[in-house]
Amino acid sequence: MFGGCLPQQKNLQVLRTTNMLALLTESLCISNPNEAAILKKVAFIEDIAQGHVNGSVKCFSLKKKKVDENQYHTVIKGDTVPKLAKEYGSKPKAGTNLMMTIPLRLARSCV
Repeated sequence: MFGGCLPQQKNLQVLRTTNMLALLTESLCISNPNEAAILKKVAFIEDIAQGHVNGSVKCFSLKKKKVDENQYHTVIKGDTVPKLAKEYGSKPKAGTNLMMTIPLRLARSCV
């Protein structure tokens, strides 16, 4: 289905120059309009995303963790990083501009 794309060697600067762990994946190579049209199908996009998840889980031997629903904050219009930091008792990290250490994972969904 997705033929005609040969493996290429790339510079991959994002992986070479980052100071944090990084994973770079590629979904597919589009070589014609028919292949491009497939990307308009939600089910296909979801299948690709699930494939990335499955591959990452297998590659890194990840185990599913129990999620505490109270760890999430739904971002609503008007939320700001400083406001949320104050609400959750956090302060800016030294030497950063807007990065905050907020003890909760933010934004399961945006409204």
